[in-house]
Amino acid sequence: MSSGTFQHLHELRVLSLRGNRIHQLSPRLFLKLAKLRFLDLSDNDFHQLDPEVFKDVQELRTFSCRRCNLKNMNPHIYSLLSNLAHLDLGENQFKYLDREEFRDLKKLMSLRLDGNHFPVVLEGTFASQGRLQYLNLARSQIAKVTNHAFDNLTSLLELDLSYNKLDRLEPITFQPLATNLRSLLVSGNNIKVDQFLYVLHVTTRLKELAMADLPVKHGLPISLVANLGSLKHLNLSGNELTKFHYQLLTPVPGLSSLDLSRNKLHSLDEGSVVKIDYISKVFLHDNPWACDLCHILPMLRSNSTWKSSVICSLPSQLQGRTLSSLTSDQLSLCSSGLDYKDEGFVGLALTHKTQLGLIAAGFAVALLIITMASVVVGLFYNRKKTSYYYSEEEKVKATEDICKSCSKDNNLSVSTINDTAKNPEQEDEIEDS
Repeated sequence: MSSGTFQHLHELRVLSLRGNRIHQLSPRLFLKLAKLRFLDLSDNDFHQLDPEVFKDVQELRTFSCRRCNLKNMNPHIYSLLSNLAHLDLGENQFKYLDREEFRDLKKLMSLRLDGNHFPVVLEGTFASQGRLQYLNLARSQIAKVTNHAFDNLTSLLELDLSYNKLDRLEPITFQPLATNLRSLLVSGNNIKVDQFLYVLHVTTRLKELAMADLPVKHGLPISLVANLGSLKHLNLSGNELTKFHYQLLTPVPGLSSLDLSRNKLHSLDEGSVVKIDYISKVFLHDNPWACDLCHILPMLRSNSTWKSSVICSLPSQLQGRTLSSLTSDQLSLCSSGLDYKDEGFVGLALTHKTQLGLIAAGFAVALLIITMASVVVGLFYNRKKTSYYYSEEEKVKATEDICKSCSKDNNLSVSTINDTAKNPEQEDEIEDS
């Protein structure tokens, strides 16, 4: 297109040249388009933009050049478009953001830089964006956000850091955002949840929190959202959760949406079912639900609409069935010999295949304890009886010794009746005595 192509459209407010395979824009292409407010150049193959192109559209409020293969932006373009409120440069080839990249864009309210390739967000990068309310830095291979990268972003409401290479975020980084930040998305990073709790102690006014696809190995801490009393939307999908503790939701009674999809949940206990029944939007798809009386019964009793998203993985005869289409009569017992291990239920194989064996083992242990107790009581009784016997023997012996001693002291001899009869004199002595 030649220069001045649109010069007769004096009242033009919105212009989209999106997806036209344009490789180059002619200087003064937008001649006499002083009233233009919205310009979309996305999905063209520019590689770079000439500042001369934008001299006639300095009142632009919205500019988008998404997927334009841009490697950088000439800073003079920003100075010409200083009235921009919305800038979208997502999915380009930016490998570096200068610390003063956006210093002339002081009226920006939304900035999309997602899908680029800059590894670090430097300190003071957004120092001039005091009005910024939305910032998207997702999928940009960011490995580090410096401690003062968000200084002066006191008006920011939404921050998207999803699917980068972050393994740590410091609470001090979020201190300038604490007052107004309402949405924080950190899904798909390598962040340790226990450390991220300190960030949530700062951003206490969040209404939306996305923590999907994180390396959660030992489950989520019960205190995860303890400081987020105003939370409305919580995304915990794709975290390989095998259990969900309903106590986690106690601090957020106003929660309106909960995403537990793409985990490894096989059941929800009664407490969890009661909690999620009060949430208007619940997503439970893509979990390996075990549709038997041992696991699914509390969920079966619910009348909520989320039941239609619960699809059975086991047993095989119910695979693919939705929970809402089942009745309790169709569910098998826990001891039906289901091979959960083959279906990925490593932790359930013992529960289902050896439950009766465990009960029998319990009885055997109880019987062993009773037998041992009986033996101990018997030994104690025999020992006591033996002790009593020897005590009596000692008493008898002691008595005999006393009697012998008495007889000796009185010069008496012990004799039989026959001996006495044979010796009358002795008999008289005894009588006299």
